[in-house]
Amino acid sequence: MKKVAISLVMLGMILGFSVPAILAGEGKIGGNLKLYLWDQSGGTSNGDVRDDRGTPGISSLYMYISRELNEKVSIDVQPTISVSTRATPRIGTKIGAQRTATSVSVGFVKAYLKCLLPYNVEISAGVIRPLFTEDYGAQLFYEEELHGNCASANSRLGEWKDFGAELYKVFEVENVSIPAYLYFLNGNNYATDDNNAKMVMFHLAPEVNLGNFGGLKVMGSIATGMYDTNTVPIKPVIRYSAGLAYTWRNLWVRGEYMNGTWSSWTEGKGWTDGVARDILTNGYYVKVGYNITPKLRIIVDRAVSVYNYYQDAAGKYVQSPETTMQWIPSINYFITEDSILIFQYIIHDAWRDDGNASLHYSRGTLGWRTTF
Repeated sequence: MKKVAISLVMLGMILGFSVPAILAGEGKIGGNLKLYLWDQSGGTSNGDVRDDRGTPGISSLYMYISRELNEKVSIDVQPTISVSTRATPRIGTKIGAQRTATSVSVGFVKAYLKCLLPYNVEISAGVIRPLFTEDYGAQLFYEEELHGNCASANSRLGEWKDFGAELYKVFEVENVSIPAYLYFLNGNNYATDDNNAKMVMFHLAPEVNLGNFGGLKVMGSIATGMYDTNTVPIKPVIRYSAGLAYTWRNLWVRGEYMNGTWSSWTEGKGWTDGVARDILTNGYYVKVGYNITPKLRIIVDRAVSVYNYYQDAAGKYVQSPETTMQWIPSINYFITEDSILIFQYIIHDAWRDDGNASLHYSRGTLGWRTTF
């Protein structure tokens, strides 16, 4: 209760500072509330058959607060209150045993200042979601599903939250629009920085209007930097992604591939044999969606992630690949344009090549997401 109270007080302070500007007509405020009406999983973990308890509850409350300071400068803040029960089954743990007491945390989805520069270049600085992948960075998954998939909503693959600066400009060539993004990032996270992990990222997303044949978008990112500059030699990291999105009438298809290499990894408790080696990750997702009616949409998501390691109970890295595969069909029903009932069903299979652990479960979730 104490954590909940502190969270509400902090949110109240944020809103309190914003209300005068809003009443003066100088700003905007809104939010996004996500509830789970039912969430239950069951399956096998290391051969143990078990069902998790089904529960309803609140998941998160996002706020959107923005204000234009003048015609060139604006500020956007998106604080969030998140509620976690660790309901997602984890490989190496019995289903249901991964749950902990409900925890409440306050954070930021975004919090940045934006300025319009000459030649129609925009610069944003602060807490940002870099567009390493569009499924996560542009929050597309949040509008389509209740739980992100194992590839794009994965800190080793498609997920990225950071503090830094973004330069953005759109180039136009006949019927092709080319949005371009350049990022200078902490490389760690938005809350702390020990100047030990700077990153540079470039994202390009050209779009082509094909007329009666729909629209095509090509997406690509490359990021490089150092994840450890304290040791000699310094340790580089490189990550990249590539994807396609196609829309035609009521049908759309989108997919992205992600890859990452952290060279000579020795962080944390290191490897079980004491030898430094590269961390290698790769994965992809493909989504197909169809709007049956203006109020009813179906989506099928296929996602795969592969690591060349796993962490044992002591937190040490084990040199053995771990693979996760998911099928995620979803049904979206639009009560209104901004209020959606979502039923999502996850079929999840994960295993370690050395036979140490396996996890196979299905998870049904009925949720309600409303933007206001």
